[in-house]
Amino acid sequence: LEFRPQTDTFDEDEGTIEVLVQLIGPQRDSDISVQFSVNSAETDAVAGTHYSLVTSSPVTLAANSSAASVTIDLNGTSLDDGQIRTLVLTLDEGNEVTPAENLKNYTLTIEGIDGN
Repeated sequence: LEFRPQTDTFDEDEGTIEVLVQLIGPQRDSDISVQFSVNSAETDAVAGTHYSLVTSSPVTLAANSSAASVTIDLNGTSLDDGQIRTLVLTLDEGNEVTPAENLKNYTLTIEGIDGN
């Protein structure tokens, strides 16, 4: 398993974005439930202020598919121009399929823009 892409940067007013949880290897004949979490040690963005997770954990990769989306809403106007906040999501251990160690994190950089 991996996040695809591993990193993104968006302005805070981007709205809704998606990141893929992708299966590495052959598709499965049954659904795969994948737990993910916010890596609080590496995240300084605040849920409800800077972002909202639309997709809750676990996300399901449907049978005979290779990916599922995690949807994130960027909340718009909470940052000053040039200010940056970071959200890091991690694919948790203990899933039916083991996350690739070097691909299990997704880092979203949220940038403040003019007009806030």
